[in-house]
Amino acid sequence: MCLSSVNKNRILRLISALIAAGGFVLTQNQKRITSIETLNQFGTEKYLCLVFVLFILLSVFCAGFRKICGISSDEIFFLVTLVSYGFLIALNTENIYYICMIGFFLILAVRYLYQNPYSFLYQLNLSSGKMTRYVILLSVFTLVYLGSLAVLRIFLFKPVTFDFGIFVQMFHYLKETLIPYTTCERFKLLSHFSIHFSPFFYCILPFYALFPSPVTLILVQLTAVLSGVIPLYLMCKRRKLRPVVCFALCFAYLLYPAFRGGLFYDFHENKFLPPLILWLLYFLESEKKYSRKLPGIILFTLLIVSVKEDAPIYTACIGFFELVDQKDWKGKLTGFFILAFSVIYFFVVFHFMGIYGDAGNSITSLGRYANLMVTDYDGIAGLVMNILKDPAYTISQLLDAEKAEFLLWMFVPVMFLPLYTRKLSRYILLIPLVLLNLLSDYQYQHSIYYQYTYASGTLVIYLTYLELSSFRGNRARRFSAYIIILSFLLSTASISSRNTYYSEYKTNGDIRGEVHKLLERIPEDASISATTTYVPPLAQRDEIHKYTTGDTTDYIVLSVEGKNGEIYRPAAQNYLENGYHLFGEVDDIVIVLEKDK
Repeated sequence: MCLSSVNKNRILRLISALIAAGGFVLTQNQKRITSIETLNQFGTEKYLCLVFVLFILLSVFCAGFRKICGISSDEIFFLVTLVSYGFLIALNTENIYYICMIGFFLILAVRYLYQNPYSFLYQLNLSSGKMTRYVILLSVFTLVYLGSLAVLRIFLFKPVTFDFGIFVQMFHYLKETLIPYTTCERFKLLSHFSIHFSPFFYCILPFYALFPSPVTLILVQLTAVLSGVIPLYLMCKRRKLRPVVCFALCFAYLLYPAFRGGLFYDFHENKFLPPLILWLLYFLESEKKYSRKLPGIILFTLLIVSVKEDAPIYTACIGFFELVDQKDWKGKLTGFFILAFSVIYFFVVFHFMGIYGDAGNSITSLGRYANLMVTDYDGIAGLVMNILKDPAYTISQLLDAEKAEFLLWMFVPVMFLPLYTRKLSRYILLIPLVLLNLLSDYQYQHSIYYQYTYASGTLVIYLTYLELSSFRGNRARRFSAYIIILSFLLSTASISSRNTYYSEYKTNGDIRGEVHKLLERIPEDASISATTTYVPPLAQRDEIHKYTTGDTTDYIVLSVEGKNGEIYRPAAQNYLENGYHLFGEVDDIVIVLEKDK
């Protein structure tokens, strides 16, 4: 039995009113979605009255809209209400399964609305000019929004020694000596390149030299990540994708959870890979004469491998993909040379870091693949053989509860389209995801809240672009709508806990400002030992250490906030009795001690 159009619209209005009322209750209960107790604060009668009022208001508005514009708006309000409610939920949870469920219901709603000829989402026909403006506006908004949160994070003393304090001091030394020294990475003066080989830092140095501040590093990094939308946009335009499809891809890139989540683990070299990889792919795809695009290919290949010692893995896979996928001999030859160069570069750097490095648990020591090594002396050849000898065990290492969540964060925003392809050659671009993110038992490698997802995430976005480019008719538009919805929900959820920075600044901004003023009084040439949250703001100096018991630097900076007071107040008292005096303090926040002269 089919519902009449009038009855269907009334049902949609009623559901919209119920969802809107539920959203209001959610906000009134302090946005708690895991507790039932607070519902008693909102009586049944009050709730039913709210639903009735919302239903009447929607009915009046929809009737007026129909009379003025000549189309029904019930479907639009139904979708807007669902998206808004999903947004409220996403603001207050990072549970990937919950968000996926909400996204599933939203997709069902969109699928239903698709049957209506007046559907807003599918009748929306963006022009190329409007789409370009929307992408620019979204990029600027994302830069301002995420940039403000990142700056507030620094102001509120959220970053710690590992790794932001290390990089701040390293750039201080780069500016002064052009050598990437640190004193807080291994409790001694050494080059950061003995830990991770990253010549790419010299490309960032001019920006830091102009504005020497920890904030500069964060904002340059964020701008670089977001700039990856430029080559992606240009590739979409070159393939003449529909504006709505192009917008969806740019939207997915700018709001990708694997990029947003890791932003708040401060500064890392890996985060500069997305724009470099996309520019390399842009030049590889270019239809220009080979002689004109070759310099771009060479430049971005060199830039990528210079980012970190494991970065050649990405260029090797891109080269292998080109070698297999391209039909003309120039394309195949280019892919072969990229592959060969990447492999040679990787093993040369791997060899020298093994001899001269102090890598500890980095990729160059293979410590992060202990789950695949029989002994500590297997080396990279032994690691490969172990993988080949027991495929069943290797496969068992690819998936557990944590890695399953990680894969959902990576693929749900793009509707699993990279796995949908029937071109086997495209799966080559997923090899880094398997090798670097899934095979390792190092928990940070398969989490979107750290730096190890940026390059593999970029390849996921690129594969989504390739798949959408192959769709015909309205199929690409339909998937574009789903991608926009899911990217919106999951990106919001991925940084839901970070929105508290605004309220925290409003509450504690003044006292944090006092702490900053106290720290600024410490002479720039003094040596410092500081508890971890105070290393980054003080790291622009020659000698600074993360505090350990018994340090005898010129200044001792101790956090006494919260439980830290139980640990560090007795330590401060001991220093006061043994050659130090009080330099300054902010009550119940921080104590600064100066060595007696």
